Amino acid sequence: MTTGRASASSSNARVSQAEARRALDRVTGLRADQALRRLRFSPGDSCEPVWRVIATAVENIRRQQPDITERDLVVVSGQVGDGETITRIRRHAHGIADWITTHTTSIEVELALDGGPALALVRHDETRDNEIRDDETRDDEVRGGPGQAGS
Repeated sequence: MTTGRASASSSNARVSQAEARRALDRVTGLRADQALRRLRFSPGDSCEPVWRVIATAVENIRRQQPDITERDLVVVSGQVGDGETITRIRRHAHGIADWITTHTTSIEVELALDGGPALALVRHDETRDNEIRDDETRDDEVRGGPGQAGS
């Protein structure tokens, strides 16, 4: 784990890949507390295995840096793929049995520290403003604008 980032994964979640991918797409970019709330309580959006993986990632980073809260973390990315295939046997009467194969999903989530709102430093460049004004004046002259210099 690098500083400020945490990841967690589950290799045998019993949920379809499409459902896990939809749930992950809904929470990517959200703060961890909002993502956990959305996955746990909103109707139709709930996906308990993805919720578990995000909660595990939060606990992983809090174990190393206890002063970090869920509000400080953002769901940066996630991957969904094939997991392990679980094979079981269903017994029937007269010595007959059927194989049951269950396909699982692998889910991986990465969290990062939220940098907060970024402030951009804007410098006022007078030479650039003068060039823009000169271009506008030339356009007005060609079209016969405010200066009527094109006549």
